[in-house]
Amino acid sequence: VYSYASNIYDMFPKWWGRKDIPDHSKAFNLVGNLLLDCGIQFAGLFLGEGRTFPDDVATSEKGAFPRLSPKEFPYIILPSTSHLTDKNLDILKRYVESGGKLIILGDCGEWDEKHNKRTTNVLDSLYEKGKIIWQKALPLDKPDLLFEQVMDMLKKAGWSPTIVEFNLKPLTHKVLRQSKDGLILHILNKEFEEGKGFRRLENLKISLKLPKGFRPSRKIFCYSPDWESSPREINAVLKGDDLILELPPFDVWLIAEIRKEK
Repeated sequence: VYSYASNIYDMFPKWWGRKDIPDHSKAFNLVGNLLLDCGIQFAGLFLGEGRTFPDDVATSEKGAFPRLSPKEFPYIILPSTSHLTDKNLDILKRYVESGGKLIILGDCGEWDEKHNKRTTNVLDSLYEKGKIIWQKALPLDKPDLLFEQVMDMLKKAGWSPTIVEFNLKPLTHKVLRQSKDGLILHILNKEFEEGKGFRRLENLKISLKLPKGFRPSRKIFCYSPDWESSPREINAVLKGDDLILELPPFDVWLIAEIRKEK
């Protein structure tokens, strides 16, 4: 979740008498990159503050809407959302009460959109009842520790990864999209060194958890701007619902197209 109310106090902390440095934007960026590193697919949710933007929830795909559905968004992460409107909190409260898994990192809703400190916070009572997973100390200056905390909280919430890269340290960003014919997997090389360019990736294997009932075609092809225009076939092995892909060498970007079996 990106909170516009929290963002306002990120940009101008001294105007509001804050001596500490707000960290919503930094936390949002760090957590988003950690999720991409792990191949976790997510949508960015936007919470307005009721003045510049309506205090509904919105996405770039759907626009604004008043409720969060656990079926559509089974897990929601709030990174250092210190400022939220009453309506923002009510949307989140109803989401949790309807079965959604809310994961909070750092501050959350301690202040309203006008920087008035709340005496009570509806999320505190939900946390005390064990309905919210909340890590109140957020080590933004220690990315490795932050990564461990985020992954541990996701596992506690019952999450399992969609894409797993067979490396101790992820070398790529991975984005999975649905198409009318199946799935499209974008794989972006992270191994870039200034003055030298991208380090060529070889012998990379990725496991992809397929949607329920999805049967891939026997032949899977990939494309890359690193090569000529003709696609290359990928070695792929299906193990239950997991599809193991052995990727050909590439420098910058690779797209794998996984079509449904006809």
